[in-house]
Amino acid sequence: MKEESENIPNWERFKATGDLTKDSFKPQKFLEYDLVELTVEKEKYAKFGVHKGMRGVVMENYCIDSEYYVIFTDESTAEDIADLCVYEDDLILINR
Repeated sequence: MKEESENIPNWERFKATGDLTKDSFKPQKFLEYDLVELTVEKEKYAKFGVHKGMRGVVMENYCIDSEYYVIFTDESTAEDIADLCVYEDDLILINR
């Protein structure tokens, strides 16, 4: 029988416990403070005001379930628009 914690997605388990244990890791595509650009238009991002072509900054030096924590900022007002977990395949590196 699986333990209750095994039924929780990795990202949710990490937020709840800080546990990042994993059997294997793949190379990181992005690093903390990398400038990235969103390359797709998806409802999951649009509902927070983030659209294709917008740029953001990766805020953690790791990803969980191929998602990076990214903060998107309005370039003209310097106000944060949203902070979201974005799939690495939906991002390209602009500046490291």
